[in-house]
Amino acid sequence: MPPDIAELQRRLADAFRGQLDVTGVLGVGGFGAVFRAHDPVLERDVAIKVLDASRASSADNREQFLREARIVATVEHPHIVPLYGAEIRDGLLCLTMRLVPGHSLAERLAGEGPLPPAAAARLAHEVAQALTTAHARGVVHRDVKPDNILLDADGHAIVTDFGISLITGRASDRSTGVVIGTPQYLSPEQALGEAVDGRADVYSLGVVLFEMLTGKLPFASATTSGLLAKQILETPPSPSRLRPELPARLVAAVNHALAKSPGDRPTAKEFAGELALARTPDALLAPSEVRRRKRRRRLQWITLGIVMGVAGLGVALWAAFQGLNTLRGGAPPSLSATGATIPPALIAEARADGSLQPDEVAAYVFVPHGLPWSEALIITDSAIIRRSARDPRRHALDATTVMQWYRSGKNSGLWVRARKDGPRDTLFTNLTGAELGALNAGFATLGPRQGATVTSPPTPATPPSRRPH
Repeated sequence: MPPDIAELQRRLADAFRGQLDVTGVLGVGGFGAVFRAHDPVLERDVAIKVLDASRASSADNREQFLREARIVATVEHPHIVPLYGAEIRDGLLCLTMRLVPGHSLAERLAGEGPLPPAAAARLAHEVAQALTTAHARGVVHRDVKPDNILLDADGHAIVTDFGISLITGRASDRSTGVVIGTPQYLSPEQALGEAVDGRADVYSLGVVLFEMLTGKLPFASATTSGLLAKQILETPPSPSRLRPELPARLVAAVNHALAKSPGDRPTAKEFAGELALARTPDALLAPSEVRRRKRRRRLQWITLGIVMGVAGLGVALWAAFQGLNTLRGGAPPSLSATGATIPPALIAEARADGSLQPDEVAAYVFVPHGLPWSEALIITDSAIIRRSARDPRRHALDATTVMQWYRSGKNSGLWVRARKDGPRDTLFTNLTGAELGALNAGFATLGPRQGATVTSPPTPATPPSRRPH
């Protein structure tokens, strides 16, 4: 029998008279009702949740209510509604908590339908972080659903209604054989009335994320018993069946959370980690865009391979020309080495001063004539690095243009451009023909390097005279 809200509000107003002004009803549910109240001392509005009065019928129930409230009050997190107080007044079990301005996720879904993958992943990640903190305190929510996920003024998720939480740290408080929660979001073990832990919340959050991404629930039935049977027996469909263009990593996270066996699901902390990875820009790409990127990258590599092959032939011819006329080539570089021929001492120096990261492997090293190793050019599988006495300059090889220029009687050198229209970073000037030839030969041995474009100089007519770097 539903509570008499008017009578409940009157009793609540009398119970808090002189402390809080009860001003209206915020919501009604199976647990009781939630009222808005104003605190005249702190000049703020709060929410008072009044639980089913039948729970206050015995001293044991009243003590359990206060004991659980004390535990829940210790769970502090930016995405959890803070509990201000728990007390029994006029036979009413009352929880006073922060009033969150805004609306619930259920209201947003009703108004908008499916959310963009980035928005759904962000909200689910915030809820997973909140559950991680709650589970660490031994608190299991047991009723994670869109109605219990509030959205503040900035659209961030704040989890509420820990009133039916299971305190996992107290075995005597666990009840089995009783189904607690909302059938559409229940984990299989909850539907069976079994004892649960935090992975039941992960399943429920997986259902919420499924709904955010598709606008539908994994299971539907005309009866509660039919819905519980599906939660227990049937494998949830993958959200990609309803929306094929959903990001693959986000789909995998949903499917992992909806595993039937708790042991096959991630913990809330692990699920938060999966969602953090699923929120990155590359992970949020639709499968069709991922395929297009792969095709473009393969085409770039093929094109670069052709260019490098032609460049390598040019280098060979140019090197032969230089061999016949060394006087025109100028001074050779101090070092031009690839792979195993790179001096280990140089690599050690580069790692020591931070030019080369611990997990990076140098593929090619170039040092102009007369310069120390501290001014070396280092190319790895992902970066082109110019060491210097001040700070090393790093450029990602992905979509990087490397340009060598050589003008008769004028300047010569090497620069890079990180983006198509980005600024140039001049790495070396006043390189001799022999040094440019060594650079070309070194680049030619590397092959395609993660989408980098290398532009070789024309065969020089007369190299410029050597000038100091």
